[in-house]
Amino acid sequence: MMTVEDLNWLKLKKACVYVLITIFPLPSRGKSIFNNLRSILEFLFSVFIIVYCLLFIFTPYSVSLDACESEYFSERSVRFKCEDVDVKVIDSIFVFSILSLSSNVDMLGINTFFNTIFINEKSANKFNQKVSTILKHELEHTNQRVELGFINFFMAPKWLIEGSADYIRGKPTIGFCAGLASWGNDSSKQFYFESWAKVAYLLQVQDVSYDDLFKKDLHFTESEDVIKAKIAEIYCPAEKI
Repeated sequence: MMTVEDLNWLKLKKACVYVLITIFPLPSRGKSIFNNLRSILEFLFSVFIIVYCLLFIFTPYSVSLDACESEYFSERSVRFKCEDVDVKVIDSIFVFSILSLSSNVDMLGINTFFNTIFINEKSANKFNQKVSTILKHELEHTNQRVELGFINFFMAPKWLIEGSADYIRGKPTIGFCAGLASWGNDSSKQFYFESWAKVAYLLQVQDVSYDDLFKKDLHFTESEDVIKAKIAEIYCPAEKI
């Protein structure tokens, strides 16, 4: 049986389809093929922006979480208020893909510049990941943006941004031994694991403090094999990698 929210969502989709059919720009003989094509592309882009904004404002989420209840705030000294962050858990791959502007359906979460965090419930269940730990990762991105500023946040190496957030999360999304055994593989999840491993190496082997990670010009003088071996000694000593 459909809930009231489901019925309202269905009515909204039907209304959007009706509007699109009504206002779709029909080709005109007075225009060149290029101009007709441009009009259609401009229309489609405008529709996408409208749909994105509507989804962002009226997100059909399954659960809305209180960010202030996250254990992240008892573990970290942050420069933003938990009350300023909205957290929504989405159970629709389609909706999450549009909001994340990504075709990666396995993405666990996204942190927007409007302090709204969207968590992909389907992906979290698929990879047996806790929503609470995904939230810690995304909240750390919020703190990074505040501390670094928008420009420096964008300019910082992606491995450092994601690796440090995963370190605060508590562990990578791939098991320690499995991630070390797959070192060098070209996949999104492996990139996150290796980013976490590099940050763990800096913090636990080179004794760099977490607060200094973004204050120093970090360059690895060691090869990745050395980093991999050191991380294996700490997190996967029983396995031969």
